[in-house]
Amino acid sequence: MIELKRRWDDLFAGITGNAGGGAILCLAVTFGVLFLNTAPASADDLEVKLVSITSPVPHEEMNTLVVQTTAGATCSGDIHWQGQRGGGPLRGALNAKPSNDAGIVRWTWRVSGVAGHRDVEVNCTAGDRKGTLHAGFEVT
Repeated sequence: MIELKRRWDDLFAGITGNAGGGAILCLAVTFGVLFLNTAPASADDLEVKLVSITSPVPHEEMNTLVVQTTAGATCSGDIHWQGQRGGGPLRGALNAKPSNDAGIVRWTWRVSGVAGHRDVEVNCTAGDRKGTLHAGFEVT
């Protein structure tokens, strides 16, 4: 270990001007690399709350999803469910909408596809803040 330290000191002696400065320079470079490779602190998560969702909802009827977040945030989402006869996963989109002054965003759509469970994911952003809500509903 002492030999390794001497090699570091010899390696950096020309840069620092003395044989003992190599360890200090090595430490400074190590901390510099750590700080440069660290992602900037992320902003607080944006809160996204479920206000209501229609469940159960009959096939071919209207469903309404209401979420609340920060006023002026933009929200969009996806609905996921399993297809008929093992046809694989299906997806429907909830178009991007801004929240109103109370932070409310509302989507209404006609439910299609087979009966069963649907998963909903809503993503909202406000500046550099982001938030996600996971919910679900049943189709009869």
